[in-house]
Amino acid sequence: MPESMQHYQDKIVAWAQANPAVRAVIMTGSMAQLAAPKTRWSDLDIELYFDDPTPYLNSEDWIHGFGEVWVILPLENPGWQSRLTWFAGGEKVDFSLEAVDGLKKMIEEDDLSEMYQRGYQVLVDKDGLATQLAPSPFKRPAPQPPTFGEFDFTVREFWFESMHVAQYIAAGELWTVKFRDAEVKYALLTMLEWHGQFVLGNTVYHTGKRLYEWSDSWESSRNIWGHFDAADSWRAFFETINLFDRVAREVAATLDHAYPVERVEKMKAYMRDLYGEENR
Repeated sequence: MPESMQHYQDKIVAWAQANPAVRAVIMTGSMAQLAAPKTRWSDLDIELYFDDPTPYLNSEDWIHGFGEVWVILPLENPGWQSRLTWFAGGEKVDFSLEAVDGLKKMIEEDDLSEMYQRGYQVLVDKDGLATQLAPSPFKRPAPQPPTFGEFDFTVREFWFESMHVAQYIAAGELWTVKFRDAEVKYALLTMLEWHGQFVLGNTVYHTGKRLYEWSDSWESSRNIWGHFDAADSWRAFFETINLFDRVAREVAATLDHAYPVERVEKMKAYMRDLYGEENR
């Protein structure tokens, strides 16, 4: 573990041991995973279990006790909430706060969450609950292929937003192009992940992390990002739709899902016509 992260872990453990409201502290994420690389860019994922987390959700003062805070992002999730924190110097700690009943439920159901299956480390366990968790297999659960509905929605979303992008480039609305292109890229990444998993048989990582390891599209992906001008936006756009079209067809063939080839070709022809109108 990087020295800076060890510093935060030590301070969190000492705080939790002295605070009767905290019943358990469990570390997850890359720091708790045996095979995961740990670098100066790795963050610290800390699960805090309370008798009642409400006072700590209503105030951020306790986080400031660990060091100089630059920014805290509160996130709401069903059953638990997060406080994602950047400390001075660029160190990041993701705190998740939950009632201890959530830990008891995982023990009673004898079913580790996906995050815990990848690896966890008990740092504080005042009631002997965390030690009753099933041992972590330290591996990712086997990925489940997308249903046809999931695949089809991603295909529809990609081409729906691509129509927006093409028209906004033609209209000269370059800021809106970038806004819509973000949705296009999100759908593309989803398809690239499925391609990496089910066509190439690789382990993939979220948000495109280590794409160069698990995808055959690393070189192609260099070309899908355009400058803030119409000409380069068109170039990047066509690179994007051609990449998606290729990997989507391969995913569809591998999973035996239908892909709307005829409609896609009609949309691509329309987009080429828009480009041609602008460049006559």
